[in-house]
Amino acid sequence: MRIAVTGATGRTGVHVVRALRGSDHEVVAVVRDEAKARDVLADAVAAGGVEVRTADVTDAASLTRAVAGCDGVVSALGPVKGSPPDLMTRAASAALDAVRALPRRRLVWLTGAGVRRPGDTPGVADRLIVTIMSVVASRTLQDSREAVTRVVAAGDVDWTVVRAPRLTDGPPAGRRRVADRVGGGHGTTLPRADLGPYLAGLVVSDGQLRAAPVVSA
Repeated sequence: MRIAVTGATGRTGVHVVRALRGSDHEVVAVVRDEAKARDVLADAVAAGGVEVRTADVTDAASLTRAVAGCDGVVSALGPVKGSPPDLMTRAASAALDAVRALPRRRLVWLTGAGVRRPGDTPGVADRLIVTIMSVVASRTLQDSREAVTRVVAAGDVDWTVVRAPRLTDGPPAGRRRVADRVGGGHGTTLPRADLGPYLAGLVVSDGQLRAAPVVSA
């Protein structure tokens, strides 16, 4: 398959790109800065099978052009310092429009475990984390919630929302837990090196369609 990855130069996105290439899938790395992408993804680009395309991920027309010819999209986006307060909401709307233009309307959307869904049974630690986020990062949390609301409302798209706890860098943990809800037996951290292959595996399959699993170490 040919899969588009937004946020491909981010700390999670690079792992998605490498996992897809490791499974012999072609990748379109959708980025803002082509020079940065060719530096960050130098090994993957040099090995072949990775095409770098620039786009504004919050603009539907721009993103639709960038992902043309693909069989699915993984959003590994996340807000960084200087991001607009509605980045994820706007990116979700653009991603949905872009995916609707594809023959295979597959979208895997990454968000935080602090975004609640019906059926969640958060424990004390989960509630505490969200309480802290509501104080120190309220706009970011609200933006992520609104983005997920838009994704799950798209009945014409084969979406999966992946919720992750605190992400860490470094080597993979060698294990991964997938829970169907917050409070369903997941952990509180996850190496990005484990998350990338999970997202890559989902986008090329029909697993977890219209579900919002929580993945952790």
